[in-house]
Formats: sequence, structure tokens, C-alpha cells
Amino acid sequence: MTIKVKQPKPKIGSRYATGNKEFVITGLPDMNNDKWVEYTDKDSKRDYYCRLEAFLERFQPIPD
Repeated sequence: MTIKVKQPKPKIGSRYATGNKEFVITGLPDMNNDKWVEYTDKDSKRDYYCRLEAFLERFQPIPD
């Protein structure tokens, strides 16, 4: 049996990580009734975006 842990709701400025990479959420647009996330690599300052659902599957929140 798999138990899903409820993650905090993402917000602009929230930090997330995967491996040794850290990202900061810069936007949470709603495109055609589909939630997306815009985020920036903390080190390279490179911008990315993807569907929120996919983002939450790949990245873990960093507590404030």
C-alpha cells in the first residue's frame, strides 16, 4: 500500500529541489483551465515551465 503525503500548496517564492538542484517558483499561471508552474534554477538563473502536476511529481519542497 502506498501512502501519499500531502505537500504544501506551491506559491510564488517557494523553493523546491531534486538531487543537488534547487529551484524557485516564479509564477503559477492557469492556461486553458490547466495549472502550470514557472520556475528558475537558483544557480544558473535559467527559467523553466511545466504543468504543475508534473512539477510536483519531480520536485520536493524545501521547508522555509
